[in-house]
Order: sequence, then C-alpha cells, then structure tokens
Amino acid sequence: MQWIRTFLVVMVLILLVDSCLKQPEYNVIPEITLQDLIFKPGNINKGIQDTLKIILNFRDGDGDLGVGSADSAYRDFYNPWYVIYDTITKNTDYTVYKTATLAPQVKYITYRTRKLAAFDTLPAINCKNWEQRFTTVNGQSQVKDTVYIVQNSHAFNIFISIFEKNPDGSYSPYDPNDPVKYIFPNCNANFLQATFPNLSTDEGKKSPLDGTLKYSINSFALNSTFSIKVLKMQVYITDRAFHKSNVVEKEGFTLASITK
Repeated sequence: MQWIRTFLVVMVLILLVDSCLKQPEYNVIPEITLQDLIFKPGNINKGIQDTLKIILNFRDGDGDLGVGSADSAYRDFYNPWYVIYDTITKNTDYTVYKTATLAPQVKYITYRTRKLAAFDTLPAINCKNWEQRFTTVNGQSQVKDTVYIVQNSHAFNIFISIFEKNPDGSYSPYDPNDPVKYIFPNCNANFLQATFPNLSTDEGKKSPLDGTLKYSINSFALNSTFSIKVLKMQVYITDRAFHKSNVVEKEGFTLASITK
C-alpha cells in the first residue's frame, strides 16, 4: 500500500494561465475546447514525477473565470465545510475553519458524536465525509479527533473525470476514493479537482475573455495506476457565477499514445 501513500503525498497540481482580453461577443457561460492532452513519464529514481498535462482553450462573455482575492470572503469558495452542532438543540451549521473558536454549547461533529441518537445515521469513515484534526503534544503532531465534513464542489473550478475501458467496450469511472484501494486517511476526495486563479487583469470588470489554460497533474504513480489501460477523460470548468461550461472529452487513449 506504500505506493498509494506516496501518490497522495507527492501529488502537485500546477496551473499555468495564458489569457488575453478581446472584445468579441461570447456567451456568459464559459466554453472550452481540448487543445491537447500530453503525458510525460517520470523517473522515481531521479525524483522526477509523471506529468499529465491538459491544455484547454477557453472563452467567456463576462470574464468571470478563476477565483480572485475578493472571493475569500464567501463561504461558497471554501472546501470542505466542517459541520458543527448545538449540543442543546442539536441544530447543525457549517464553518470553513476546522480550528474555529465556537460558542460554549457548540461543538464539531466528530466520529464519537455518532453515538448520539441525533447523529447515529452518519456515514462510516471515508474520505469524502471525514477528516482528521491534529494537535501538538510534546512537540509532536498527534491526531486529536476525526471531524465530519461536507464537500463543497463550488470551491473548485476545473473538474476532471477519468474512465477505464472494460473488456465489453464500456467504461467505468476511476474512483480515487475506492475504500478498498485507498483506505482512510490515505486518500483524496478531490484528487482530480482544482482551483485556478482569476484570469482577468481586472477582477471587477465584466469583459469578454479568451485564452489558454494549461493544467498539469504531477505524481510518481500516474503511470503505475493507469499503465496500459484504455482511458476516457472528461473535463469541464466553471466560472465565479457557478456556470458550468460544456464538457470536452477524449476517448480511447492510453498513456503511451499521448506520450510526448
């Protein structure tokens, strides 16, 4: 199982943006096309990671692509949300900080909270719904508790789905949270999602925007994970108004076939 841990720890998401302002008339719902999909194998002995690079062309009528500094004030742009509850009323709410200072009667929902009748239907341990909190004891980091979380897809603006081809020709989705392959906490609920920054030079200006977005996923285990499997990939982006772009797709490829 060591390769899974390494895969999750060393994974880096790199976003390179090349955009330009023009004045054509575009739809306010973003549109994308897939310019290229490139795989570059790494070398673990030399400390070089595998790289899967996705190059998209984009255009958007009002230029509200990418998360900017002003968005940090809105809860919608945080992930995950940490669920808290009133110990008296049992009412729940969210906070975006897992170390927030709460009112005396308010607590985080932890895995131990499942023993209470009001919360006994909470799911078992998994990466989408639970996250460990840590504390420092005698200079060493230790797990303090496991808190209940809600995933917020609005916190991301680029979404990748990978599918693996079956012998009958159908495709099955690759699940980075498969509880058999990726045992908590060595898993990543948002492995193929990311957030790119504001693409406009003027965050508050509503202007048509187009350009190229280059998104790279780096890992020591991409090659070993997908090997010679026949794959399908789907990609879409969203804007700050949460408009979803069209979905672009590449089907029937292997890593070897897109290696450059």
